[in-house]
Amino acid sequence: MRAANQTSAKNRKPPETGRYVLLVDAQAKRSFDSWDAAAAEAKRILDRFPHLHVGVEDRERNNDGIRTRS
Repeated sequence: MRAANQTSAKNRKPPETGRYVLLVDAQAKRSFDSWDAAAAEAKRILDRFPHLHVGVEDRERNNDGIRTRS
């Protein structure tokens, strides 16, 4: 069991460094350097999956900026 945990740790992606974080159902999915790019991706997801809770968080201000169709 220990070897499986070590393998999965190696496969993890490094944390993203963009200022704006895309949240889907309260889970961080991706980060962006610009608000416009993050908001556009949030809208794209909502257009395809309107039942999801989607938002964008500003890491520097540590707050949620956009919450739509929640």
